[in-house]
Amino acid sequence: MSIQRKFVLSVSVLIVCLMLIAVGLTYVRTNSAVNKQVTQSAQQLNSSVVKLLSVTDKLMQDRVASTMKLLLQRIEQAGPVALSQPVQVKDVMVPDLLINDVPQANNFKLVDELTDIAGGTATLFSRDGDNFVRVATNVLVNGQRAIGTQLNPTGTVIQLIKQGKAFFGQVDILGTPYLTGYTPLFNSAQQVVGIAYVGYKADLTELEASIKDSKLLSQGFVAVVDDKNRVRMHSDNQTTAAIESVLAGSDSDWTVISNDYPAWKYRVIVAINHDDVAALVRAEAIKMGFAVIFIGLLIIVLIAVLVNRFIAAPLTQTISRLTQITQGGGDLTQRLSITTKDEIGTMAQEFNQLLEHVRQTIAKFAHTSEALQHSAKDLSSLADRATSASTSQRQQTDHAAASIHEMAVTAQTVAQSTVDAEHVAGSVFELTDKANLQTQQLLKSIEQQQEKASASSKVVKELNSASEDIATVLNVIKSIAEQTNLLALNAAIEAARAGEQGRGFAVVASEVRNLAGKTQSSTDEIQTMIVRLQGNVNDVSSFSAAQQQMSENNTQSAQLAVDALQQVLEASKHINAINADIASAAEQQSVVAEDVSRNVETIKQGAEQNSAYAQETQNAANALQQAANEAKQLLARYQV
Repeated sequence: MSIQRKFVLSVSVLIVCLMLIAVGLTYVRTNSAVNKQVTQSAQQLNSSVVKLLSVTDKLMQDRVASTMKLLLQRIEQAGPVALSQPVQVKDVMVPDLLINDVPQANNFKLVDELTDIAGGTATLFSRDGDNFVRVATNVLVNGQRAIGTQLNPTGTVIQLIKQGKAFFGQVDILGTPYLTGYTPLFNSAQQVVGIAYVGYKADLTELEASIKDSKLLSQGFVAVVDDKNRVRMHSDNQTTAAIESVLAGSDSDWTVISNDYPAWKYRVIVAINHDDVAALVRAEAIKMGFAVIFIGLLIIVLIAVLVNRFIAAPLTQTISRLTQITQGGGDLTQRLSITTKDEIGTMAQEFNQLLEHVRQTIAKFAHTSEALQHSAKDLSSLADRATSASTSQRQQTDHAAASIHEMAVTAQTVAQSTVDAEHVAGSVFELTDKANLQTQQLLKSIEQQQEKASASSKVVKELNSASEDIATVLNVIKSIAEQTNLLALNAAIEAARAGEQGRGFAVVASEVRNLAGKTQSSTDEIQTMIVRLQGNVNDVSSFSAAQQQMSENNTQSAQLAVDALQQVLEASKHINAINADIASAAEQQSVVAEDVSRNVETIKQGAEQNSAYAQETQNAANALQQAANEAKQLLARYQV
């Protein structure tokens, strides 16, 4: 798996984890926010209903106050108020209420005229002990005036009236809410003898319509409950029974927000269904979740594009070039392209410098290898010539040995017969002259062989020096490879410190270390060949030194042979003059011939050894040339 895929996969996993955490946090925050919002909405709805009640109450209270003022003005204009004898009012007997001595019991003129003007309802109460009974009213119950009925003896109104105080507010009149005003009527003694009442049936049509259309989410509702827990009005999405069940607390799936309206003794109820809230939370959470997922995917795509643009693409290009260098025939002329000024660009620049150093070193070594190959060829040629010269020397030595043998036979013949001394002396002279010529030729050949041996020794020394130069170059290459390996190791360490972002650098450092390892391995192979080559060169040098020494010995021996033959020649010249001493001279000649024979035999052996040394030199030259060819083949892997 590539670094890009690993990095993108890791970042994707991290972002997914963060997305899950974000979704969880979003759900929690959404749950809190939705609950808070729903609660605020419920409170606002509750407050709106209360405000609407307040507005309705204010408008109707103003109307009640205005109508009450009008009623009191009429009563005051009519005359004083007093109680009279009890009269029959429907089914009860109550004191009659007089206004300017006009009985008001069963007299509906005043209340009807008032309602004709101001609307609503009006009632006059007469005091009967601690009770107050309706004696004149236009409040209808079942189509009939509600006279003869008492004011609630335990209500707030009667308590204030007995204290001589008026009451304005909402009361339940025969099961119907009214906005009312109750004002005590005083007689001349300032005693409460009656009550003047005006009231308007609570006009809650608009409020009922508003509440009917109001609901919170799907199942939430709004309801108005009186002080007896009766549902006066509610949203039409729930039945009265269902609302009463919720208000009774039998259903735990609801949150109830209640707000009292003391003026009417009402409670405004707003109920929130938990299932509605949960559904809203889920819907909002899903929206937020999709938003988070979309943003996360967008971030992943953006990171993938950025990683590919600034990291993966340069690394891929760098790795491709490294692969071409390591697997493409060792082309050291290729260079990594430097398109950025970041760490990747710096690494490519440093690696290009390393490649240039390696290329220059290998180019120098290739030149040295070619020189080594030429030296090996020259050494091989010299070895061939030395072998040929040794063969010729051996042949001439054989011929000289045969001549010396004939000279010995002649000397014996001279010793046996002095009669033929002159003839033999002549023959000896000729043979000696021929032997002298041949020995001089042998001496020249040996001197030439010595010169060739010296040249071979010089070539071998140059070859040894070239081998040492190659070893020095190899040490430089090895040092550069070790430095490269160390640089790659440092790069790998720095990449490891960089973590996930440095994994691309670690791959490049690994490729560099592999290349440095291959370079060091090739250097070690060449070093091994050079060591073997130096060993062969040392052997050849030893052989050349021995051959030179033998040539010097052969030269001395040949010189002795020449001197001996010269003496034989001189003796032959004077043989006729010293015929008397011919026997002694023949004996001396025989001795000299034996010495010459031994010297020639020694020369022959030296020639054979020279031939063997020349063959060994040939073998060493072949080995040197083979090593040079192998080094050239190794260097051919690299294009410089």
